[in-house]
Amino acid sequence: MRLHRTPPRGFTLIELLVVIAIIAILIGLLVPAVQQVRAAAARLQCQNNLKQLGLAMHSYHDSYKVLPPSCWKRSIQDPTTGAAGSLTYTLNNPYNPAALHWSYIILPFIEGNTLYKTLPMAPPPGPPAGSGSNPANLETSTAWQSPPYLTVLQTSLPFMRCPATTDNDFYDDNSRGVAIPGRAAASYAVVISSQITNNNNNDDGSAGAGPYSPFGFYLLKHSRFDGPFNQNSRYRFLDIRDGTSTTAAIGERYRRNPNPGTNGHGGWGTFAIASPHAQNGHNLFSGSTGLPFNAVIPDPAADTTHLIAFSSRHVSGVNFVFLDGSVRFLSDSIADTIRIAIGSRAGGEIVPQLD
Repeated sequence: MRLHRTPPRGFTLIELLVVIAIIAILIGLLVPAVQQVRAAAARLQCQNNLKQLGLAMHSYHDSYKVLPPSCWKRSIQDPTTGAAGSLTYTLNNPYNPAALHWSYIILPFIEGNTLYKTLPMAPPPGPPAGSGSNPANLETSTAWQSPPYLTVLQTSLPFMRCPATTDNDFYDDNSRGVAIPGRAAASYAVVISSQITNNNNNDDGSAGAGPYSPFGFYLLKHSRFDGPFNQNSRYRFLDIRDGTSTTAAIGERYRRNPNPGTNGHGGWGTFAIASPHAQNGHNLFSGSTGLPFNAVIPDPAADTTHLIAFSSRHVSGVNFVFLDGSVRFLSDSIADTIRIAIGSRAGGEIVPQLD
């Protein structure tokens, strides 16, 4: 008796199509899940960055008994600000709008002491001739376009970058007409105000208290600067009368306009370490809670409110570290009253539980 083997049967076309369809469905289910995991990881890493920055602020306060300023900068507002004989006039003659940012000032407290010591302990040198409005009283220097100043501007700091940002790592920047090739972008800005809604007001004021160490600079004074940080400020935790747990310290921002800038513009991005020319350019390192988070702006070149506001590439909100060191994710739909309240240091507002 002979046994006949039945040859193995292959997939029919219908069966093959069914298998392909099932695989496609599984992939369709898997991809969003992977994207959600990546987004959650990026948000968590961003929060960790802010946590480290918040701890560095505390360490600075432990050492100096004050919080760092938003920047060290000599001149006040514009080159013609201040009546002859006034303190503001004196500080603006010669006019030096260069600034060392808060992120430079705290470097020794966030394992950045080597980079900190790259620059001499000296006032920031003036910008190059021909930059900005180029007044006759402009203090000029070419130092920013060569080492060591150029080196630090081109140094990327991982703890200053949100992994979810769509910003380039580096930009050929021309803020206020100072050409800095390969300037390292950053994602985080300190809170200077709960009131500013016009970016042009980001450095408008007069000379206040001082002189303060290390360079004998004076506070930038105006009621709009009601946040926990300011130009040359020396606020203590005791000065945060609204409470450290309800006062925002540092928030995030992404860049909406890749334009490198012009002589008449204070800069389109957010940067760490320093600014060769920070006239009308405090948005380069600080921000205001007076504007909604992640506002829809159809034309970022015409509407520049995004330059001083806080924003992120996370879904539906922005990360902040508060002055008590806690990190919170705040929704884009947060009530205006609460958003404004967390930006002031002593406004007397009552802020409900944020978590």
